[in-house]
Amino acid sequence: MAYHPRYRLSAVVLKAAEELAAARAVVELLPLPFAQVRRPTRAFGVFSGARASVAMQLVLCCTACTEPESFAFPSTRVVYDSELLRIHAAPGLEPCAGTGSSMDRTLEFFARESGLPVLEEPLDLYWLPDEEVQAVCQTEMDIGGCFLSTSESVTKDLPEEHELIHAYLQRVGGGTSRYAFFDEGLALVYGSDSMQLAPTTDLQDAILFSRGLPLHHYARAGHFVAFLVDEFGPEQTVGFVLDTYDVTPNSLASDFARHFGPSLSSVISSYETGTTSCTSAGWQRRADCEDLEPTPWSSEFSWTAEVGAGCSAIGSIGSFDGPIRERFGLQIDEAGVFDVRPERSSDARRPTVDLLRCGSCEDEFSFAHDLDDGWLVGLPLEPGFYIVTSTFESEADVEATEVNVRRRP
Repeated sequence: MAYHPRYRLSAVVLKAAEELAAARAVVELLPLPFAQVRRPTRAFGVFSGARASVAMQLVLCCTACTEPESFAFPSTRVVYDSELLRIHAAPGLEPCAGTGSSMDRTLEFFARESGLPVLEEPLDLYWLPDEEVQAVCQTEMDIGGCFLSTSESVTKDLPEEHELIHAYLQRVGGGTSRYAFFDEGLALVYGSDSMQLAPTTDLQDAILFSRGLPLHHYARAGHFVAFLVDEFGPEQTVGFVLDTYDVTPNSLASDFARHFGPSLSSVISSYETGTTSCTSAGWQRRADCEDLEPTPWSSEFSWTAEVGAGCSAIGSIGSFDGPIRERFGLQIDEAGVFDVRPERSSDARRPTVDLLRCGSCEDEFSFAHDLDDGWLVGLPLEPGFYIVTSTFESEADVEATEVNVRRRP
């Protein structure tokens, strides 16, 4: 997430100065292994590639946030309009027919799990070319999008769900600045269409970022917030994130214990000793895992999904000039060995097929295979519900075909 701030520079610098001391003080409240503040490998924002301390990164992130003198959106038209979401597209950008409804399902799922109220007005999402995203978001960095207020988000790709989770929280919770580590983590758990790699950075470094979380800490934030959701439930976790406007690294331990009950140090200890550092295939909470109906098996040994209907089909997600995805539910009741293959005789490009098993980190299984490289054979699969995603790179590549999953006798 990139955020278009509503603060004047002077206020931000004062806030950063407070947190410089807080970043040092918080280590006294945490268990000894957690209290080792290491030097990050790179700084954030316009200073990418430089080395800086955690405290200095707080300054660099915050002082880059200044309020613009004026602001206006480029010319757009509404290409999707529902009770939850309104998509404004720049000229020449066309979404696939199922994109808006797919994003609606994510917002509905998030609201249902978190107990948040239904929106009275839809969120506005502006879909713009790369250079206009950078102009609107007031950055020279290559970012995917940002949110601007309680109802406006900006993206260069569809589907966009991450920024919409931020915007939803802003709309129902008010304010403009929650604790970045938890805010970004929650948006990753519920609002990321693409998969994150397993976290590799230290929690004791990442959790100190109350403002401007560097991108290399995102996976750690999502992984830890997913643990909180599993331990305390979605409603209590979202309630904490909504309540972190005034939380600083210095007050985090006491604010955390006041909301959740257990101390932050004890929760961190449980997290570090009891969780697997898996990819987001294991810890993201996906609407499709709850709402997608399984496609029936055509026989005892064969499961088939018809793919390549094109961007105009109601089940297609993406855009005419970008990747086009179709998703299907695959229920496997018995463990076995399976082959995945396309059913076609032409030389046209075949899709990439992703298999992702819904569940916790312990149940994680995800695999992507380009069927142009041949069949995927001898794949051992455990019982569970899988999301099967077929992806063509653009509308020009799409050709109707079938993807077949065959169980070996």
